[in-house]
Amino acid sequence: MVDLGAGAGFDCFVAALAVGPRGRVVGIDMTPEMLQKSRETARQIGVDNIEFREGLIEDVPVDDGWADVVISNGVLNLVADKPGAMREIARVLRPGGALAFADIAVGRAVPQEAVCNIDLWTDCIAGGQSLDAWRQLLRDAGFVDIQVGPPVDAFGGARGEKNARAFDVMAHAFLARKPA
Repeated sequence: MVDLGAGAGFDCFVAALAVGPRGRVVGIDMTPEMLQKSRETARQIGVDNIEFREGLIEDVPVDDGWADVVISNGVLNLVADKPGAMREIARVLRPGGALAFADIAVGRAVPQEAVCNIDLWTDCIAGGQSLDAWRQLLRDAGFVDIQVGPPVDAFGGARGEKNARAFDVMAHAFLARKPA
C-alpha cells in the first residue's frame, strides 16, 4: 500500500494494521519535517512494515506495479499537475489495483483570477476540481469502476468555511481501479 501525502503518517499506521506483518506500507511526503515525525513515531511504536520516503506525488519513488492499493487523504487538490499525478498513481499500481482517496470537490469553479489567492490555497480550495473533473482525470489515467461517495461538509465550523461556502465545496471519497 502507498499513501500519497502521508504527512505525520497516521493513515500509514492504520494501514500497517490492515496489511498485517507480511504486508508493506510506503508513505510518501515532500516535507522533511513530516518525514522525520512519521519515522520517529514508527520507531517509537515499533512498526516495522512501514517505510517513509521523500517524494512528490507527480514523481512517486515507488517501482512500477508495486502497490495493490494507493490512498491519499486531502492532498490531491494541492497538486499542480493532476493529470501527471494520476498517471503516476496508475504506474505504481499493479493491474487490478485500487486507488482510494478523499478530497474536496467544488460545486462552483474557482475563477482563474482567484486561483492565486493564498487563502484559497491554505483552505485547500484553489486546486479543487468539480466531481466531473475528478472523474475525467481518473478516466484519462485509465482508471475504471470509478465510484464517488456522498458529499460530506468537511468545512463546517472550520477557518475556511466562508471560502468553502463561496465555492460550494464538499468532501468526497473516491474509489477507482486500474484494469487487470
